Amino acid sequence: MPAGLAVNRVAQRAGEDTPRAAHEARCVMEVVGEAAQGSLTDKIRQSLDDELASSLFAGSTGSA
Repeated sequence: MPAGLAVNRVAQRAGEDTPRAAHEARCVMEVVGEAAQGSLTDKIRQSLDDELASSLFAGSTGSA
């Protein structure tokens, strides 16, 4: 799934604008990564296409 489509779906479901939804999705992945010490997020990252993984795992600042 293209990153833009995924973020648009998150935005629609969360009732947020697209930039805020993207930030919130990245924050969720960042917290899950910290809580699971990377083991779970590695599996999630491997299951996603490169574009979506890059977008979701950019960190809360959007630059990681």
